[in-house]
Amino acid sequence: EIQRTLGKGGFGVVYLVCVRGSGQFCAVKTFRDELLANPDAREAFKREALVWVSMEEHPFILTARWVDEFSGRLFVQMDYVKPDAAGRVSLHDHLTTATCPLDLNQTLEWAIQFCMGMAHAREHGVECHRDIKPANVLIDRNGTLKIADFGLATAAEKAFRKAETVPEAFSSDHEQN
Repeated sequence: EIQRTLGKGGFGVVYLVCVRGSGQFCAVKTFRDELLANPDAREAFKREALVWVSMEEHPFILTARWVDEFSGRLFVQMDYVKPDAAGRVSLHDHLTTATCPLDLNQTLEWAIQFCMGMAHAREHGVECHRDIKPANVLIDRNGTLKIADFGLATAAEKAFRKAETVPEAFSSDHEQN
């Protein structure tokens, strides 16, 4: 059951979902209609998301559990990262709410976690993330970094290029990051 929207971006929408029976929470991402109108683009998304799913669990990568298509719409189910006591869930949140520079030791720990997560991804066939930005770097309640959205920017860019239109949100995101 969809509980609420967690976020919206240039590619799609992420929902907080409660799994019937177990009561477990997860995040489910689906993509904008114009990205999935082309069957080739839909397959590119599916392929890229399956690479993320096949990476196996790693402490510094947000786990994607499955990707599937229902009624012509692609969905990716991911672990849900609960906000901390201050309501922060991403590096973006930490940076925008900080009233002073981030703690150096914490920053170095996150940098090491990021490098270890990317090394694991590389070992599992991810050549390049293509959409590293503070919003795609999640921080769980224990302060552990989790890299999210593997490969999805690549598939989105292919879909946009194929349609020869690049939505404003996609262009501005990549110009800033």
